[in-house]
Amino acid sequence: MLLLVWPVLSTANTNVLASNAIDAWESWTKKTRISDSTIVISYKGEVVASSEKNRSIDAPYPVASLSKAITGICATQYLEDSEHTTASTIGDVVGDRLSSEKIKQWDKKQNITIKQLLNQTSGIKKDITQKKSLNKTPDFGTPNVDTIALRWIKQKQKGKAGGDFIYNNGHYAMLGLIIETLSGKDYEMACLEKTLRPAGIGSAELNPEWRIMSSWGGWKISAVDYLKFVNHYFSPRKVDGKRPQRFGMGFVSDAVRYGAGFFWRNTRSGNNYWHFGRWRWDGGGRYANFGAYFVYYASEWAVSVNYNKYVDRKTGLKLDKALWQALHP
Repeated sequence: MLLLVWPVLSTANTNVLASNAIDAWESWTKKTRISDSTIVISYKGEVVASSEKNRSIDAPYPVASLSKAITGICATQYLEDSEHTTASTIGDVVGDRLSSEKIKQWDKKQNITIKQLLNQTSGIKKDITQKKSLNKTPDFGTPNVDTIALRWIKQKQKGKAGGDFIYNNGHYAMLGLIIETLSGKDYEMACLEKTLRPAGIGSAELNPEWRIMSSWGGWKISAVDYLKFVNHYFSPRKVDGKRPQRFGMGFVSDAVRYGAGFFWRNTRSGNNYWHFGRWRWDGGGRYANFGAYFVYYASEWAVSVNYNKYVDRKTGLKLDKALWQALHP
């Protein structure tokens, strides 16, 4: 096994590597035909480079599923202030709100734990936020946390809770309901006060046109501020950066895990964290096409990118690889 030991970089070397990363991003946007994008790069928590392509690094843009990390951190923070833990169940926290609903297999589903929501291992496979099923909740300008969470929990639990990793936005809709229950506030205000403002973030809000995605994909935030969030919560000098295992360990592959709204990999030098956000919609007079990406490396480099185009997994991984190679030659 290769042992990676990150060198202490001089200012000159830091600038060179950051410039290489900007070049890699620029090349990727051209090949992907992305017209609008921003990138911000930090080293050891300090911004060292940024670039703008027809949009400002300080202006908020939708980040789709990068919202999940905000929800995951927010949920664990409210849990720590409550009598509950990640081992608590849906029934423990929101049972009073859901027990009167007509939910098939409720006796079984109420035992899904918060940890299983965080790491996407509930056993519920159908994602009711995909394709045109989201039209069943027509008010896209309202978070609809209750409605989406209830529709999700009513789906068949075909797998075993705590078993396979199944990426499903419904997990984070339910976490939004749990946050509202624990905080006594609406989801947006709860996470602004508990998670984002303490990290020095001022630009964040739920996207007015897509508030329906709220806790699973609804945040709108600048590239600079998302990087503040990443550095505040994922730095190895922070509790959240030291032990992602406490959020759960959804098994994705031999080396990759998922917990609290982000993928992570343990290396001999520390943990790497990342996530992609992507959303595309065309129907009912409504249109969307956007994406975002963040990564935090054990070497203490961090990157935040947003762009005005949905990119598939293969295309997104090309950016991921290019940035890694630029910052770790």
